[in-house]
Amino acid sequence: WFDASLIENLAIRMLEHDVLETSTANSASKMLWSYTTLISLDDGSYSGNFGMRYTQTKLFEQLGSILLTEKLTPIDASSAMWAMAKASFATNFGVFDHLAEFLGHEKKYEEVSVKQLSQALWACGKMVEFEDPIRAQLDGNVYAAPPYIKSAVIFARHLLERTEEINSKDISQIMWALARLKIQKPEIVDPFLSVAVHLVNSCSAQEASNLLWAFSKLHVSDDRISISFAERILCPDILERMNAQEAANILYAYAKLKYRNRQVFADVSTVLIQHVDTATSQAIANALWAHEQVNLPPPKELFDKWAREKLGIIGVGDSYGYAIDVEIDPYSN
Repeated sequence: WFDASLIENLAIRMLEHDVLETSTANSASKMLWSYTTLISLDDGSYSGNFGMRYTQTKLFEQLGSILLTEKLTPIDASSAMWAMAKASFATNFGVFDHLAEFLGHEKKYEEVSVKQLSQALWACGKMVEFEDPIRAQLDGNVYAAPPYIKSAVIFARHLLERTEEINSKDISQIMWALARLKIQKPEIVDPFLSVAVHLVNSCSAQEASNLLWAFSKLHVSDDRISISFAERILCPDILERMNAQEAANILYAYAKLKYRNRQVFADVSTVLIQHVDTATSQAIANALWAHEQVNLPPPKELFDKWAREKLGIIGVGDSYGYAIDVEIDPYSN
């Protein structure tokens, strides 16, 4: 529960000079985490508020240097890493690099929970989205791997020692991050695959979608894993809660995995048709492309409904081709 007006007033007050001078790494981390959590609420109440977005940016700009202090704690570091990644704040790479290095040094990662460490690993995966082109540009167009990848590997190895504490959300974040960071070492990936299969019946539609996408990027070619997730996805409670983006991502991932399951493609496509009003053009393109890759014709209703509701085109169902020859990465989160 959050009191939005209270957090907003505290944020504005924290930006005032007298408060900034006495702020600690702990208070800075808590404010960044709280404010980012508020803006990131699932109902989208504040995500489109320009004033709050501006305040958030100012908080990161002003509080970032405070996080470089020696009084930083592991929990402060992991919370701030998550906040920076969740807010897509990629202006100051040095602060994030420092936080990741600090958390990975002298086993400080042992002092945080599995949830916090999974979020820190997720944050590394998220930040690399901004690092690739920008850091290469800063280094004279010569790609330099982000320094926090080393810390990410350390986090992953430690999480392997605590697999009994990992839940479905944790493994979803872990596998997604490994895929984003291109960490493909079998000694790291394979044990996490076993954890994912063990937790499959606890996965939500979003978690299953994230995991399948990660499997496709990590080139996991094991039909047993694909089948176990297919069984979970076909559960009525999962299909009922699945949104358009998750449906498109699942189809895309299965196509990349070359897993051809008529029932999965039919039922997940039905979800996409039901929610086509919230589907992006990219999501529809991914779904149509996915059908072509596994040699299954997409439902005529999928293209027809999309054409009518998104493009205002009537009666095109018999005249379109199935081929969508541009592969689109469905994830930025």
